[in-house]
Amino acid sequence: MKIFIRPIKAILVLVAGVALPLCAQTTDYPIDDIIISGNVAFSEKHVTDLMKLRARGLFGFRSQPFSRRTLRIDALTIQGYYASNGYLETVVQDSFIINDTGRITAYLIIQEGRQFKLADISISGNRLLTLEEIEEFLDLESGEPYNPVRIRSRLDELILYYHNQGKLTIDILDQAEAIDDIYLNILISEGLTYTIQNVTIEGLEKISEKYITRELRFKSGDIYDKSRLVASQQRIFESGMFSGVEILPVIRSDEEGITDIRIQVRELGSRSIDLTLGFRQTEELGMEEPQTAIAAGTEWWHSRILGTSIRSCITVETDIVLEDILRPNMLTSLEFVMPWTLGIRIPSSLKFFSDYNNTPDKIWVQGVELSFLSKRLRRYQLRGGVRWEWISADPAVLDSVSTEGANRSLIVDYQYQGVDNLIRPREGTIVQIKPVLKATFVEEVKYYYSLELDLRRYRPVFRNMVFAWRAKASYLETYPADNGRYLLPIDLFNLGGSTSLRGWTRPDRFTPEGGTSKWLTNIELRIPLFWVIGMELFHDRGAIRTFDEKSPDKQVWVNGADSGLGLLVTTPLGPIRLDAAWAHGENTGKPTYQLAFLHTF
Repeated sequence: MKIFIRPIKAILVLVAGVALPLCAQTTDYPIDDIIISGNVAFSEKHVTDLMKLRARGLFGFRSQPFSRRTLRIDALTIQGYYASNGYLETVVQDSFIINDTGRITAYLIIQEGRQFKLADISISGNRLLTLEEIEEFLDLESGEPYNPVRIRSRLDELILYYHNQGKLTIDILDQAEAIDDIYLNILISEGLTYTIQNVTIEGLEKISEKYITRELRFKSGDIYDKSRLVASQQRIFESGMFSGVEILPVIRSDEEGITDIRIQVRELGSRSIDLTLGFRQTEELGMEEPQTAIAAGTEWWHSRILGTSIRSCITVETDIVLEDILRPNMLTSLEFVMPWTLGIRIPSSLKFFSDYNNTPDKIWVQGVELSFLSKRLRRYQLRGGVRWEWISADPAVLDSVSTEGANRSLIVDYQYQGVDNLIRPREGTIVQIKPVLKATFVEEVKYYYSLELDLRRYRPVFRNMVFAWRAKASYLETYPADNGRYLLPIDLFNLGGSTSLRGWTRPDRFTPEGGTSKWLTNIELRIPLFWVIGMELFHDRGAIRTFDEKSPDKQVWVNGADSGLGLLVTTPLGPIRLDAAWAHGENTGKPTYQLAFLHTF
């Protein structure tokens, strides 16, 4: 007997089930147990890792209230996972009972059925690509489990490839024939190769057409290439002048193989005001570790200055640091943002700023910064700039007779952000490299250069737990050499506080002065308990090369380590944590308590 199956049909049936009315009954009953039966191909742990619904959590806490809807969606998710591994006949039945103790026992009964494998693939209708090229592109092998989701994904990528070669009307039909295993037939109708003729722009009112045409990656006479249309659409939107951009091909009926391109835009309003309130880690003035704070501010944006693509932003922001809530830090700035610089498409910004800091030391920094931002490549970002700043410092924080003056610096910042969530990361990697060259106003130090390396890694373990670690190293050298002790505190590295060594509440509790080199490691296990409550177990260890109190011309390494635990509360603004850390070697027996916002790293 032969059965004809659309490759994606099995999955579509399951996805459609989610859209059907589900019993949305949600109770406050805790889940006592989830019983899974009938699974042979995959272990019980493998199946439960696919589910959102959980039984009792760590230490007997329940991770969430029971939801009938979530149980049903979990059953469909498991069923879809089986189908993606060739088990096209799998059915998952779900049910639950309320025990005498008032707890829920949920049941998932899995009827696996047999596994289908890919027996053979036939391809016809191709002219642009050879059979070997298409087979290599699809990356399918006979004998592997039949996965309709993966096959559909690869075919979509093949269609996109054809679109980038001018095949605007490409059509690929895939049909699976099930006998003992799956025989896959792929029918390709390539159509004509299309050439772009006319390019029209609609929706412009106050903005000149040149601000769109300069962003286009195609022109009249080019072979149609969808990737160039997408890149052009992104560039137009990134100019900051439009709230909506669409680029559409319009096939000509009077000429074969000819298409026009229609660009539809919606101009952005010239003025807007944004109000912000949240948690954040304050930006370092120099080499200091950031502090956690409540940030409140307003931004007033003005677009299309003098009819150009330049935008301006006036920012007023207050940071309330928990260590000194009565003396907030204040930041004001005027920034001009430009998508093009000197006729080259390199985004840049010119910012005039005033940054008044009360914690940990009273320092007022005013200045101007010119930054260049390279094009973001997926998760990679390179930023560079020059900065001139006038610093006024409290004489109590300096050994030098100079308490104010001008600094000039050249800064480069490379970042790779490969995490799933920047506020509450569960998986991924973050890398940051930051070299700085700065000329100072301090008479004893003409300039210094520094380099900071920061590596962070996050990995889910034991269901919902997250294991995270960070390694950080920093180095600074002055000219003339060995005159680091004359630098401002913000130009020296430090350790101590809620974002580095939590066994010490402030950097000056760890070392009276900063240092010219440091290293830091943090290890955390973040554990959800119930509702929005969680906990963390952590260990911090680091060292700083600082100045010998007995012989200031010499530098010594000061080492420190702490271990502890913390209580986490998840809020819409980010996590709030209360940490208790025991500093090693202090012999006090008492922990250091710190209330902070966001994760340590």
